[in-house]
Amino acid sequence: MFKMLFKNENKHDQKNKENEKQNFKEFDLLQKSIDKSTNGFFHSTPLIMYQENGNSFEVDLRKFFLISALSEGNVLLRGGTGIGKTSFAKAFLEGLFNQNYGVIQFDIGLDETKYLDVDFGKMKKGQNLSDAITESKLIKMPAIIFDEYNRALGAQTSLVQGWLINDELTIEGNKKIRPGYKLKDSNYYQLKIATINEGNEYINTQEIDFASRDRFSIELNLDNFPMNDSDKNNLILNSSFVNKNNYENKSLIGTENSNSKSFFDLYFKIKDIQLSAQAQEFLVYLQRLDNCYKSPIGTKKSFIEFNSHSTCEGCHALNKDNGICSSIHAISPRTASNLIRLGKAFAAYRIYKLENENKETSNEMIINDLEAVAPFVLSMQKLDLSKEWIKKSLNQTGNSEYTAVKEAFNIIKQRFNNDKLVSHNPILDENKNQDPAENEKQKIDQIMKNPWSSSRENVIKVYEYLRKTGNFFNKT
Repeated sequence: MFKMLFKNENKHDQKNKENEKQNFKEFDLLQKSIDKSTNGFFHSTPLIMYQENGNSFEVDLRKFFLISALSEGNVLLRGGTGIGKTSFAKAFLEGLFNQNYGVIQFDIGLDETKYLDVDFGKMKKGQNLSDAITESKLIKMPAIIFDEYNRALGAQTSLVQGWLINDELTIEGNKKIRPGYKLKDSNYYQLKIATINEGNEYINTQEIDFASRDRFSIELNLDNFPMNDSDKNNLILNSSFVNKNNYENKSLIGTENSNSKSFFDLYFKIKDIQLSAQAQEFLVYLQRLDNCYKSPIGTKKSFIEFNSHSTCEGCHALNKDNGICSSIHAISPRTASNLIRLGKAFAAYRIYKLENENKETSNEMIINDLEAVAPFVLSMQKLDLSKEWIKKSLNQTGNSEYTAVKEAFNIIKQRFNNDKLVSHNPILDENKNQDPAENEKQKIDQIMKNPWSSSRENVIKVYEYLRKTGNFFNKT
């Protein structure tokens, strides 16, 4: 999977040299349009406060949604009732695409008739329902809102699971429909924003299972970013937020009066952003969180039952960082891909922002970009981060999922920076009876202290060495 994600890593064009500026001027036009369409929605609390080499800037809700849209990541928008999630989503999309977005209300009455059209003339002529079903305008929109996504029953939401991740709908008669707006490269684009109220205080809501939640690459809980006093004062002085934007142009997307051209021009530019070598290495490192030298195949996922109290007994890495190694798992290839896409979109904004201020910055996606967006892509579920570890790390996590994910990412980044990564070559001599050379013993010791520091193949070698020497069950 990573080989595919990084297939262009060595194809840097001469135009991408560090000393040449990028042209992401479309951000300015799009941001002005969004600011206009969402005028009256008061939320200026920054979601991201970015710092790098003395340079700093903030990303608010509007900018974050624009960056997310450019990454084409499905957005799960959470937060308390009455804060304007759906109203903001509608106004934001109007700022990007005018009237070219759709809304599907999720409730117990959800069925295919909400997003498909039926040609009853064909039905009268005796044709099958699958032949009579046609694509609605809503299906072909570049953006769609799934309003109150968790108020439909599980069996109903499963209707759209393929739509969420495969961009394909399977309907009556196994007929397949490809939703979205067709792009110049013959691919399709469709941004999906789902709004939910989540918690025991909300009745008639369904728990979103992991498979469904995993199909949303970006998750934003507005309760983690409450309005500041300035926002509250503005809300008191003004009426409740209503989309007052008076766009006269309601023509289909692609017309010369639409912002869509600027949006998709920028969208394609972002696809060409390269990953720095260090960022690539770090993404591989995130795949090593499952490494375990107590496993014969080098991974925690191989155990019939993983219990840190028994499985990790005697492990050199057990007590480091409150035992995070036993409390976390590697991100999936899908999550890694989502992290890259959002990281690239954020990198484009960083380049645009800092170059406008005549400040030097890398024109590649760097680890700092990944760190900025990680709390919105990763989650307790996607990291399989245990609640026990969060409680043991209260000084750092504050018993908050958002800060726990940030702290976990910070620990991973620190370990990555501190590790002298072990060579991917076999660490033990081919002659099994020969005592490892001193430098190989050092590599073994390093892997035992931090199994994430080397490849799974080398971790397996450590397992085999410890088993052969009888040191496997020695306690630290």
